[in-house]
Amino acid sequence: VSATIVKLSEEIKRIRRRVNVLDKIIIPTLNNAISYIKFYLEEREREDLFRVKRIKKKLELKSYL
Repeated sequence: VSATIVKLSEEIKRIRRRVNVLDKIIIPTLNNAISYIKFYLEEREREDLFRVKRIKKKLELKSYL
């Protein structure tokens, strides 16, 4: 019985370490990556909208001439 308790205790310690690594390192790193990707995609979308507007204006000017 005591050997089983010792094994369970050691396993709980291992699992706790893994959870701590997830909580303190991996999850924050992934959240930062997600934030960066969202920012990058939003910036690309803004640039694309600006390009489309500029092209539309050029086409309108050409059609008037």
